Amino acid sequence: IFWDTEIWMFPPLLLFNQDLARSLLNYRSDRLAPAKQRAINYGYQGAMFPWASDDTGEEATPPFALTGPFEHHITADIGIAFWNYYRVTKNTRWLREKGFPVLKEVADFWVSRVASNQDGSYSIRNVVGANEFAPNVDDNAFTNGATITALQFAVLAAQELGKTPDPRWTE
Repeated sequence: IFWDTEIWMFPPLLLFNQDLARSLLNYRSDRLAPAKQRAINYGYQGAMFPWASDDTGEEATPPFALTGPFEHHITADIGIAFWNYYRVTKNTRWLREKGFPVLKEVADFWVSRVASNQDGSYSIRNVVGANEFAPNVDDNAFTNGATITALQFAVLAAQELGKTPDPRWTE
């Protein structure tokens, strides 16, 4: 499963075949434990999904490619897809059982992944963005935008379920 799945292939599937769309998300939900372990391995919290995932949920990118260890926007892309599935289906049971657990771990990852700046803002440093040939980028626009969106969606999901969102998600 490649990062293109959630950000490029998922939206039309969500509109035309919600069963198939749900199965793509359930693949990620069912592999939440390896994503959480991956975050720990990199020194983060929450869940850090692989850029290219094998059937077990482990990173399948060849070791020489920087995309595997540094193209972190995949985690935000997954959060966006999870909330969009709920927005279209309004399946509250799915949100409670599958969606929110992933959205929470995605948000927790980003809270642990950002670095605070002296002016009170935050940066995401040393990533490979959607341009796979540009390594070691700080504040990549795609990654930052996807992260902000995923954090906003985690807040909305918590509120939808009557939970109090972690205040760091909005900070």
